Amino acid sequence: MNTNSHKILAALVAFGCASCTTSRWYDTRYQPAPLETRVMASAVSGSQVRALVSVLGVARPSTEEGHGDQVEMRLRFENLGTVEAQVEEDGFSLVSADLVAFAKPVFAPNAARTVPPGETRTIDFVFAAPEQPLDWSGLNLRFTISFSGTRVTTGGTFNALVYLPYEPVHWHVGVGYAYGW
Repeated sequence: MNTNSHKILAALVAFGCASCTTSRWYDTRYQPAPLETRVMASAVSGSQVRALVSVLGVARPSTEEGHGDQVEMRLRFENLGTVEAQVEEDGFSLVSADLVAFAKPVFAPNAARTVPPGETRTIDFVFAAPEQPLDWSGLNLRFTISFSGTRVTTGGTFNALVYLPYEPVHWHVGVGYAYGW
């Protein structure tokens, strides 16, 4: 083999090994993505937030990062009103389809706590999965925002996408006949 052949072979082996690495995510995906909900407090004039939330993925356990299975989520708040919105971290919870509660969420260190009128904030957070077996077919998120001290709780449900295996289409052509014609 010449030198170029060795280089090409080394590149193919490196590429092949890289493609065998395991993703940090399970293959589960959730819909809707994103889920949209409007949040308003009838007692507070000018309170209106549009919230978009997505399940980023279900992360595999990581010994380097020191966690087990966890659901990673992103929430975008768009304050369409004239009153500041306050994110209430104690009002966040997640349950599985069989209503098993996850641990309290851990918010990104730079997560915004307030959303001034006319502005947008994005918050990333994770829920550690319980050690028991879960029904992962659906997840329900609850979150709370307050406007001038008035708390409003809302949420939504995410359904796992079911991937059907690829089935090739088979065509059959035949000729038939009937007796008595």
